[in-house]
Amino acid sequence: MKKIAYCSVSALVLTSQSVLANVPTGATAMSQNSVPTPYSFMPYITVSTSPYASMQTAYDASDIWSQQSTMNEDLYILLYKQQLQHSLQKANVSLENRPIVEISGAIEGSAIQIFNNFGGNQSGDINLSTAELDINAMASAWANAFMSFEYDSSPPQTGSRVTNSRLYLSRGFATIGDLDYSPFYFTIGQVYLPFGRYWSNMITTPLTTSLGRVNDRAAILGYYYRNFYAQAYAYPGVDENATDTVFHAGGGNVGYKINLTPDINWTLGGGFISDMTDSQGMNNTGVTAPKFPGFTDIDNPEISNSYPFVHTVPGADIHSEFSFKRLSAAAEYITTTRKFADQDMTFNGEGAEPKAAHFEVSYSFPFYTKPSMVGVSYGHTWQALALNLPVDSYDAYVRTSWWKNTIEAIEYRHDNDYGTNDVAESAEEFGPFTNVGTGKGRDLVIAQLGVYF
Repeated sequence: MKKIAYCSVSALVLTSQSVLANVPTGATAMSQNSVPTPYSFMPYITVSTSPYASMQTAYDASDIWSQQSTMNEDLYILLYKQQLQHSLQKANVSLENRPIVEISGAIEGSAIQIFNNFGGNQSGDINLSTAELDINAMASAWANAFMSFEYDSSPPQTGSRVTNSRLYLSRGFATIGDLDYSPFYFTIGQVYLPFGRYWSNMITTPLTTSLGRVNDRAAILGYYYRNFYAQAYAYPGVDENATDTVFHAGGGNVGYKINLTPDINWTLGGGFISDMTDSQGMNNTGVTAPKFPGFTDIDNPEISNSYPFVHTVPGADIHSEFSFKRLSAAAEYITTTRKFADQDMTFNGEGAEPKAAHFEVSYSFPFYTKPSMVGVSYGHTWQALALNLPVDSYDAYVRTSWWKNTIEAIEYRHDNDYGTNDVAESAEEFGPFTNVGTGKGRDLVIAQLGVYF
């Protein structure tokens, strides 16, 4: 399961005003992008399922395209293509001879039950949570194009959700680069910006993802050399003032992976973004008025998907991932670095400064020879009541791959809401919208079956 392909159990959670709805869940992100080891290939086949470099995929589908992390996706593609090109050259062929197109996809179904929903009624649902098709076109040794198509599982305002199942382009970008000749590369298109790592094997969405992940159309200049990577990017953003210049918003990201021993790996990274108000969780909180629906979901013709912020709200991120044999751990902290203007978002009467942290530990093991995993996580937010996020989140999950290229998982999650004395107000000019803490909790159990190719 990958994190982040992104359709969700939103049919249920939107109805229940759930904090899980603000950023959809989906195929969970594997702990590390998994580049397969090429030991055999067919250089004259130009259309193939992924990974092209291997005659046989990993049993748990960890090396399939739809399972790779969507963060720094363009860099992963370049590293994969570099390895494939080296293998092709041994057979005296090259990507310069003819392009190779790889196709990958995922289908995930889920069953969910919510108890004690912050004092509300319990609810349940069965949903097609993910339907995704990925196309990776290696046009030449220097040029690459990637597209990911997904479907919208959220319910329409009227009618059956089945009739609403629209297809849309989640990501689509072109990359120019060849790491054998230059450590620099360039990407332009619709991508998840290189801000944050969001490492997780959960079915549901970590609080850091809900707060900070940005999907936008951007230009990225990247650098990679011997496990050190860096990116600088620019994008227009959703601010009403974003049309004044193409360089209205941007940011930077750096990271380094240290291979301490063959069994011990440690990655440390961080970044900044000039305006965190462009995150998916701030633009769609998964609730409706009178609660705050998100800056681009305000039902007002004056908004037109561009909210007139009083000022921008920059953000910063730091993350670390560690693995030792079968054990993996991750920690991440995301924060705004400037308070919102009082007119845009407050927490207990002052400009809000939302933050989120996520900690997760997982252990892999064979179960009747099948690759399996158990994991636990903890998430915490500060001043994020307006964004429909809980203050605390506790999670435990078990997953296995009983059949090849499948993942079966079950997860239990407990969320605590902000206290009854906590109040958040947002978009004063168009609302105002008010969120008040309940001081109560919610329990959720979700089971998921995924098939990947």
